[in-house]
Amino acid sequence: MDRLVRFLDPDEFRAVCVIDCLCARLPPPNDPPVHGFLAEWLRTAARGDTALKHWVVEHFVASSLRAEAFDSARSLADRYLKRGFWGAVWVPDGFAPGKVPECPPVLFGFGSLFAASGWAAFFNSRKERLPSPESTWLKAVRELLPAVVSKGVGLASSLGTLTYDLAAAYAVRRGVPLLLVAAAGVEASRKGMEAFAGRSHEGIGVACMLSGRCGPKARRMACRDRLLALLSDLHVIIEIRSGGNLLKTLLDQQFLQPRARWIVMPPAWQAANAGNFQLAGECIHRVQRISVAPPVTVAATGLPNRAGKRRRLLSRDLRRDEYVYHYTRSCPGPWPGQSRGDYLRSLLEREPGSGHSALDTLSRILAEGRIRGSTRLVRGTDPVVSWSARTPWELMSIRHWSRALIRWTFEPYGIAVRKTSVRNRGGKPAVYVAARFHQRLALEDRHRFQRHEPPSCAWKHEREWRTEGDFELTGLGEDEAFIFVPDSRDADTLQARVSATLPVLVPDAAPDPK
Repeated sequence: MDRLVRFLDPDEFRAVCVIDCLCARLPPPNDPPVHGFLAEWLRTAARGDTALKHWVVEHFVASSLRAEAFDSARSLADRYLKRGFWGAVWVPDGFAPGKVPECPPVLFGFGSLFAASGWAAFFNSRKERLPSPESTWLKAVRELLPAVVSKGVGLASSLGTLTYDLAAAYAVRRGVPLLLVAAAGVEASRKGMEAFAGRSHEGIGVACMLSGRCGPKARRMACRDRLLALLSDLHVIIEIRSGGNLLKTLLDQQFLQPRARWIVMPPAWQAANAGNFQLAGECIHRVQRISVAPPVTVAATGLPNRAGKRRRLLSRDLRRDEYVYHYTRSCPGPWPGQSRGDYLRSLLEREPGSGHSALDTLSRILAEGRIRGSTRLVRGTDPVVSWSARTPWELMSIRHWSRALIRWTFEPYGIAVRKTSVRNRGGKPAVYVAARFHQRLALEDRHRFQRHEPPSCAWKHEREWRTEGDFELTGLGEDEAFIFVPDSRDADTLQARVSATLPVLVPDAAPDPK
């Protein structure tokens, strides 16, 4: 790393800070020309406040700067210095002729880039919002993180995408040096580090800007990946799809300055991993090809039986219209009340239920003995539990894929409770009315409001019921409620995970009686 960068002295740092801060004041929508300005200032080789003031007057629109703007930016630069921020520029001798990075011209950061003997970064194309803990790519991350760290290097990563978050969480948990490359300013990187790892963790942060913005999100993500590839000494390639920006970034880095690589080689070519084959074929530096066996799924029978044999219901035993049904959904990311760090740890340690599927949600509800109320997708601040009078046998006729929420509106898992029991706890059908009638509802009924303005907003087909607050399951008898799952394998998994007295129903294909 010391061959790649030269750290700016305090006067140089103050100058680039002033330019960065003044660019951050420029009004949108135009992107601030901060990188171009910084490169031009560095080329002038001018020094001192007087020269900088003249340069600023020449290059900034006068109307965008008030008289005190320069002095304010100068004071801010001094505060950054006192807080341990630094700036660095690329050393031409550290690169092959003509391959010195043009962007960013200045690297901003905090902490020591030399906290580790080298840095390893994990690269993985974007994955689904709801990762399975049994997926092959996640198994590869689990196996390779300790293998990489055993080489004595630190982990270079970022925040905001799952693979980067997993690597960062592993570093924090194991006390491994962590270098975070931010997609925003380095100021945001420090705040992100403190929020993620706590103030006591001595992390290192790097970004292409100090405090300002750097164009649209897609550009910021591409810049972050490019900077991460440049600063890391070892590239660990998990699963790179063909034709994406990340593949181009990694190929460009090999041309700019080759890096050692560990590449997971899949057993067969697919569009999702085609980049791995291309990177292995075009690699011009040290490369280690790694095979990762598919994960072994833990069968439900291999888990301890916590409840004995739970009674199974038959569809013919039920009067389906006497119940309302709470359908559970998958939960991308942390559970309510769960920290991001604990969620990532659960994935790394392959904890049961860490996939946060609809079945995992149901297991969690049964383990806690209550359905948690939520304010999501309802008007007001009072948490509610939503139910539906539509039965699991009708599910295919009412569920659809929500593009806005990126999930199914219903999944075939949940808990059914008799309407009489729900009514005894204050539950009633939702009130479907236009938005203008919300304030006309009695205060005690406003939690039941559901906007109904067809055809753009029509939900009556769901026949929703609502109860206020959490809904306690303790005390419900076998004749009052039951659990439903789509198949016997899920029923066995549920029985192995949690202790619950309610019977389980696997709905058959019989149509709902009219």
